[in-house]
Amino acid sequence: MNVNLRRWLPFFVVLTPIVILLIWYVYRTWTNTIFLADFLFVPLVGDFLNGNWSPIFLFSRFGEHLLVGTGILDLFAAKYFAWDNRIFPLMFIPAYALTAAIIYSECLKIFDKLRSIILGIIFLPLCFLCFSLVAQTWVGMSTQFEWGLTIGFLIAWFLQRDFDTSSDSPQPRWPLIAILILVPINFLVFTGSYFPGVVFGLGVMYLSRALLTGKWRAPRIFLVAVEVVICALLYCYYVFILQADKNGAAMRGIFHYFADPVGTIMFYVYGIGGSVMDQHTFESVEPSIYLIIGSILGIISLVALWLFIKTEMYRKTYLPIYCMSYTLGIITAVRVGRGLFGDPIWILNDWYSFHLSFFVIGVVWILLYVLVDAYTQTQRGAIDEV
Repeated sequence: MNVNLRRWLPFFVVLTPIVILLIWYVYRTWTNTIFLADFLFVPLVGDFLNGNWSPIFLFSRFGEHLLVGTGILDLFAAKYFAWDNRIFPLMFIPAYALTAAIIYSECLKIFDKLRSIILGIIFLPLCFLCFSLVAQTWVGMSTQFEWGLTIGFLIAWFLQRDFDTSSDSPQPRWPLIAILILVPINFLVFTGSYFPGVVFGLGVMYLSRALLTGKWRAPRIFLVAVEVVICALLYCYYVFILQADKNGAAMRGIFHYFADPVGTIMFYVYGIGGSVMDQHTFESVEPSIYLIIGSILGIISLVALWLFIKTEMYRKTYLPIYCMSYTLGIITAVRVGRGLFGDPIWILNDWYSFHLSFFVIGVVWILLYVLVDAYTQTQRGAIDEV
């Protein structure tokens, strides 16, 4: 895979000031204090520092979230940084940067004919959406789930690389190998109960390709699907069997999902509205505003999907479809797991925001492509007339 460093210059021009600003923001505003769920790891850290612990502790204490990623990060911070909790918001920055890099890499392919400066202008709103819509995390476990989102997106990018290879040419093995390595890591270390987002996103991505191109036979995708199913079954065994006494609400949530269809629909509308602005940043905003925004954005997303097909953007990439589907999968997981707690505005809690923001990234990505495609066709028409 050849890398043109000059074509990556706009990415670094856009990204560098954002990263510097966020590091300054964490340094100036973050309090080095343990909050809420972070207290779960106090005994683990104490045992670790005293040399009286076992790695099995990482898998045995924390119920449905399976917070192995956060546990490892806690131990690392305790060993080398005196357990300075500012490492958690700082860990968001490389996760967001990797997400932005994946998007820019795909834009290089989609807009390969555009000049670098124009490409940078197109990428600017997408990069803004990667970083701007989420308040800084205040619970350590959020770091794990953000990295679960990012690694899931990386898996989707590798899957897209596999899609890019025509059936007439030999397929490289590295995208498949990368996926098979990352899937169990994502499931067992970073994702926890939010794995339906990744599963649903990958599934819709494959199904869209099959429906739009007629390419249903995909032995490699079958291997990925088998591994995903095995990981999902292992996770469900952990939650519903080994942790059954702690997680009975999950089974009741599945029933509630179908027994209250109006509440379920409202959950999705609020979730889509929450992809634009999070509750923590706009604490004084009435919940009904999210309902209005979610309804409008839902209609816009349907138009975007129609344009995705009409402009044949699917011949370039399926990642915007993954982004939108990922958020819908997350909303489904939260509805099942937390829908019994109260009304649909539960999905607006700020620790879900970075999951939800992927929806609007997918929509904006499609609309940007449509605008560029229309401009390109207009330019071609003008040249043909001359």
